[in-house]
Amino acid sequence: MITFNTIKANLLSTKVFINNNYLDKYINLIINQAEVFNLGYSEKHHLIPVSYYRWKYKCKSRYEALKLADQDALNLLVSLPYKDHCLAHCLLYFCTYDRLKQDSAVTVQILMGHFNKIVNSNTDYQEIWKYISEIKHDHTNN
Repeated sequence: MITFNTIKANLLSTKVFINNNYLDKYINLIINQAEVFNLGYSEKHHLIPVSYYRWKYKCKSRYEALKLADQDALNLLVSLPYKDHCLAHCLLYFCTYDRLKQDSAVTVQILMGHFNKIVNSNTDYQEIWKYISEIKHDHTNN
């Protein structure tokens, strides 16, 4: 089993992750989901986002970057329930730098479109709404 500290070291070695409490929350979310068998709808999520590979290796397409992400032994692929997938991308925004941070904002916007249709005022999603509000505010001010 991969430990929290191993995952954290792997992420920080990419030089695009920030060592903060959002990173810790992100890692815990991934670890908790990796240990649970999800029933119902879920989405695949790479621990290290595919866009990292696209920018690092100057890939010509998302498909080329996806192949690199899938081949990277350091990159876990987990199934996340929709709610946790949204949360993971929100957390990524707050624990990454530069292009990866901007890509995270775009991903959150895409997920938000689906998110608005699904959850509306569901209290289980209040943490995500808070992050989305902060991302929207931060992203429009940068």
